[in-house]
Amino acid sequence: MAVPDLQLRYLDAETADPLTDQLVAMFAEVWGRPPYAGDPNFSAETFAVRLGEAMKLDGFEVPILANG
Repeated sequence: MAVPDLQLRYLDAETADPLTDQLVAMFAEVWGRPPYAGDPNFSAETFAVRLGEAMKLDGFEVPILANG
């Protein structure tokens, strides 16, 4: 099995905005497991609000892993 060539990239708010739903879904997948499942601090809804507020900050960047 080949290992993909993953690269760390940083997206600014304008670039990340269309990916908001995917970022929230990824957060839910990662943090929606025990012992965090059910904790409102780790809910997808809370993250979506925090992400929206953070994206308004000057210099916001979100790291992502991307192929090649």
